[in-house]
Amino acid sequence: MEVGDHDVMLELDGPGISPESVDPSSFLRLASAFFRLLEANAGNAERPLSLSGAAIIDKCVALRARTDNAALAQIHAASALRQIGGEEPPHGLLQLTKEARDSVRSLPAGQQAKVIVGPWARPVPKPPALPLPPFDAFISIRATLQRVGGKTPAVRFSSAFEEDFSLQVTPAQACELGAMLYRDVDVEAVVSRDGEGRIEGGELRSYAPVQDEDPRPVWKAWFESVGGAEWDTVEDLNSELKH
Repeated sequence: MEVGDHDVMLELDGPGISPESVDPSSFLRLASAFFRLLEANAGNAERPLSLSGAAIIDKCVALRARTDNAALAQIHAASALRQIGGEEPPHGLLQLTKEARDSVRSLPAGQQAKVIVGPWARPVPKPPALPLPPFDAFISIRATLQRVGGKTPAVRFSSAFEEDFSLQVTPAQACELGAMLYRDVDVEAVVSRDGEGRIEGGELRSYAPVQDEDPRPVWKAWFESVGGAEWDTVEDLNSELKH
């Protein structure tokens, strides 16, 4: 479908996306947040921008409006996209920018939005990562390492004492821990917890794999210390203890 010179369109693309399959709440939330931020940028600059009409377009899936000033719409659409991507918004646009960023974060995995104004088109950028809450507790726990990796290195653990949790690590720690996947590890970390007590973030401070040591030499040494020299000749401790 051709885009008219005075069309302003928010398009959502991804595997299997169509007007029949799109999640309406996430798409309409994003569309509402973007168009309100676009209009607010124009109002903040005191250069009125007229948007009218709404149509769902079967182009993957897109919401189209019309403007009487495509050049102005392009300028303020570019500003809105920069703000979503991390640029500090002007005074009065903080809440709208936050809503737009949150709506992008809420899109299902694999979906990408694009803004189109006439022949001009730009992808909606990924918002900056949310700041982690302050770490306020220290834990020492035995857990099983389930996953290692990520652009920002992190590890994920499961434990009988906590719900599954993730911790930030350094690249060097990630390399070492990669050899310990699916093994039990003694972990020390600083963490933050949510209102229900679950670990919601943290930093790994120290770790050590749990060693699978044979306990028989330790037991034999103990029996020798309390039972005398007769244990010196015992080779099979298990068989001897069965008598």
